[in-house]
Amino acid sequence: MNPSDTPDAAIAMIDAEGTVVGWTQAARQLVGYSARDVVGRSAAHVLQSCDDATRVTSLAEQCRVQGGWSGTMAVRHRDGHTLTLTLRVSLLWGENGSHRWLVSRTSHPRLRHPGALDENGRGLFLIAHLSRRWGSRSASDGKVVWAEQDLSPTAVAR
Repeated sequence: MNPSDTPDAAIAMIDAEGTVVGWTQAARQLVGYSARDVVGRSAAHVLQSCDDATRVTSLAEQCRVQGGWSGTMAVRHRDGHTLTLTLRVSLLWGENGSHRWLVSRTSHPRLRHPGALDENGRGLFLIAHLSRRWGSRSASDGKVVWAEQDLSPTAVAR
């Protein structure tokens, strides 16, 4: 499966010790592991190499200090091939002061064709139709969508 074909809701919930405590169906579609395969195990289980397990430890410390992280990481698909994914790690606090990490796959925006009753999915559709060109790029704090518009008098009069 191509990562761009997977829903954006590929989410893992990780506790303070780095153990996977939640796993969505979209995460299963993306990396091939079922919740039964990963819940209760170290998050390092789905990383590409042992070096990444060390990276997870330093990443966890960085997340604690900064309250989150986003960037790319090599993830091992269940069948053995490597996926390079853009991930966002967000800190979630519980009522009793405990915390967990929400790890979600982020992707570059993609143009959708929403139905008449869809509640979302129109933003890029509008940008694409009102702009000469548009695109997106990764930024340290998320993503940037850019657009070029023709502001000549003849274009504005359309």
